[in-house]
Amino acid sequence: MRFVTFVAMVFVAVPAYGQDNDAEKLYRTMEKKVRTAKAIHVVMEGEFSGEGKKGKLSATLDMAEGNKVRLQMNGAFDGTDIKVVSVSDGKATHTTYNGQSTGKDLPPEEGDFEKALGIFARAGMLAMMRSQPRGDNKEAFDLDKLLAIKDFKAGAKEKVGTHDTQIVQYNLDLGKEGKAKVSLWIDTKTNLPVKRELMVDDNGKNIHITETISAFDLNPKLDPKLYELPK
Repeated sequence: MRFVTFVAMVFVAVPAYGQDNDAEKLYRTMEKKVRTAKAIHVVMEGEFSGEGKKGKLSATLDMAEGNKVRLQMNGAFDGTDIKVVSVSDGKATHTTYNGQSTGKDLPPEEGDFEKALGIFARAGMLAMMRSQPRGDNKEAFDLDKLLAIKDFKAGAKEKVGTHDTQIVQYNLDLGKEGKAKVSLWIDTKTNLPVKRELMVDDNGKNIHITETISAFDLNPKLDPKLYELPK
């Protein structure tokens, strides 16, 4: 599982609603539920734009303890079709891009599952789709250092599909990749994310991303065949 860094983020201004500490409490409840999961199944649609380029994608993510992952993504970016399948059986990760292997299978690193859940909670699925150099950081994983979060504010309550949601806004410090403002729609019954809009200022480069989640299952019973590497 190599997709544990960051891609991009966005913010949409919304009238304040409720007290800021209530917004943080709601966010922290959501984050805890995601980060303590033993497995997740997520289906989402995404749109992103920046620097004169646009893209759309649909993705399905099935992750389980033991660094087991299956990510399937289809879409287009800047007029080019994209199809990605990345599978980890807990011992090795194999990725194909438009049907072609990206190279040698690589072993997941210790704690990749926990890292991915934390990054997903704060920054969304697209943040998990960009690889980083392996073995270059011997420090213990610290989500607050990787994606420092602050300035929680409550936005409006909105209906997203069949979901009653509360918007929570916050700022993320992305380190070398700039700073981001985020709006997150949280289901008020399940306390799970439904939609996320992010805007990042990456050293003067402005990128806008929207993710809409159509399915989010915590601790589902996932078919072991999902994690079988191609032979």
